[in-house]
Amino acid sequence: MTRRSRVGLIVSLVAASLAPSAGRAQADSPAQRPGYELIRFDEDWSGVRDPRLRIEWWDRIKYIPLGRGGTAYLSLGGDLRLRYEAYQNPGFGADPPDRAGYLLQRYLIHADLHPGRRLRVFVQFQSSLASGRAGGPRAFDADALELHQGFAELRISGRPEIAVRAGRQELEFGSSRLISAHENFNVRQSFDGARLLFHAGRWRATAWVARPIGISRGLFDNESDSTRLLWGASFARPTDLLLWDNVGAFYVGLHNRRGRFDQGTRDELRHTLGVRLRRQRGAWDSNFEASLQVGRFGSGRIRAWDVGVDNGISLRAPLAPRLGIRMDATSGDHDPADPDLQTFNALFPNTAYSGLAGLVGPANSVDLTPSVRIAPAAGMTLTTGVAFFWRESTRDALYNVQLVPVRAGSPSRAAHVGTQMTLELGWRASPHVTYSATYTHFTSGGFLRQTPPGENVRFVMTWLSYRF
Repeated sequence: MTRRSRVGLIVSLVAASLAPSAGRAQADSPAQRPGYELIRFDEDWSGVRDPRLRIEWWDRIKYIPLGRGGTAYLSLGGDLRLRYEAYQNPGFGADPPDRAGYLLQRYLIHADLHPGRRLRVFVQFQSSLASGRAGGPRAFDADALELHQGFAELRISGRPEIAVRAGRQELEFGSSRLISAHENFNVRQSFDGARLLFHAGRWRATAWVARPIGISRGLFDNESDSTRLLWGASFARPTDLLLWDNVGAFYVGLHNRRGRFDQGTRDELRHTLGVRLRRQRGAWDSNFEASLQVGRFGSGRIRAWDVGVDNGISLRAPLAPRLGIRMDATSGDHDPADPDLQTFNALFPNTAYSGLAGLVGPANSVDLTPSVRIAPAAGMTLTTGVAFFWRESTRDALYNVQLVPVRAGSPSRAAHVGTQMTLELGWRASPHVTYSATYTHFTSGGFLRQTPPGENVRFVMTWLSYRF
């Protein structure tokens, strides 16, 4: 399929989804339709066997019965996304200039097979393409065609619900600060491993062991990374604990034979213990996450930490404004000449620490971001904010979103990295179609100016996605 035909396919699907559905008259059905999720295996389309819930064309492939009992069925689906990006002074002036910007495309197709009540097989293919970028695609931009997910899940018990999932799969937990599927990158992240899932009443728990999948740009050539092993467990429960209505705790272990930080590259064994607290009561919403890390880095000890807070209040006023304040802090190394390491490792994070521009990574970083969000129309949000970035330790490097040191810490003792102004538009045009646009202006601070190049950065991004 050529680039022009891919663009045409997405445009056609968007137009079809926005057109009135012949079955909309049945939308008052008392049953509830399932919805589309970012993690596609979280969807359950078994309810669409009810004819009253079949209200659009795609429903004929969301539930394909394979027998008379109704428990055996096949569900098909996919994601298509076009994304345009342009940077002025990429890499703060260190990377090749890219005046015209570049196009990113991502295509995901999946099949969810349920042969019976206890067994499930999920398969998903991914194709991620990049064109027009000066200097070529980044590591997370391009992957021609791969088996992105392929796992079998066995339900061991119904009460409590216990299941085992084995094979290639996405992992994403909580607010995806530590382990995510990298939705904001062009190539999504998956893992080879096994996972235990437990659900009893209000309790939800999971445990896993896995290796991340490395990205190769050819056809079906991705393999699990033998240098990194990830394992852990977490639980969460809705509760009434002081100010919080949802409480969770987690443990994550990582062994990386090639851990890389400003101090150097060593064998890294790291243990992360943390808590997540959430609150949504009335107009106030709050999220709090904190973790401690211990372990070893070569011959030295690891002692690191992370704190994240996101608070907001939604006002009863025109445009439904939400006033927010967010703070993230991750520790940095105290002395690169000392074998001990204090740099926090965010493992497999999303880019939420520094927005979609992803200019500052989640290691040795402190940021404070006040913001305002309004809803100018149904399904539409407009958010603006200003983020202030500092290094937590002036002895450690500046890291990118891939947790690679991009600017050594030793040449400067300045803490201020920069100030970032962002304007974001989000529009959910229909259950299938979403549109997003972002403008970011990053003003370099003392640290970047003292370790040139330290140019100011402008970033423009827009994407259109279709999900079925």
